[in-house]
Amino acid sequence: MPNSAAEIISIVVTLLLMLAVFVGAYYVTRLVGRRYSVPTGGSRRVSVLESTPVGKDSSLLLVKAGERVFLIGSTPRGLSLISELDPEGFPDEPQPQSGLGFKAVFKSVLSGKNSRTGEGEDN
Repeated sequence: MPNSAAEIISIVVTLLLMLAVFVGAYYVTRLVGRRYSVPTGGSRRVSVLESTPVGKDSSLLLVKAGERVFLIGSTPRGLSLISELDPEGFPDEPQPQSGLGFKAVFKSVLSGKNSRTGEGEDN
């Protein structure tokens, strides 16, 4: 009998540790997401259309200001204008980078409806 009680306690402790790891991972991803997301600021005249990291602390920004579109380099030392682009090739509103959130992608993977067919299979 004492052996089964020790096993139950071991299982409960293991489950609690796993729960703590999942909760910790959730909060860490939220923290990282806030740190590396592009601030929108709610301005209608200036918006970041897209952002792409190109190094440890540097990125390229596609910025729309009024009716003009700029390609800007961002580094820890500051911002630098790389080029002004033709505004006709860009939409009026910033587009979300992904139409699917984590929850939707996770559900599609679990249900087997992953859009990337043939991945991991030998053809």
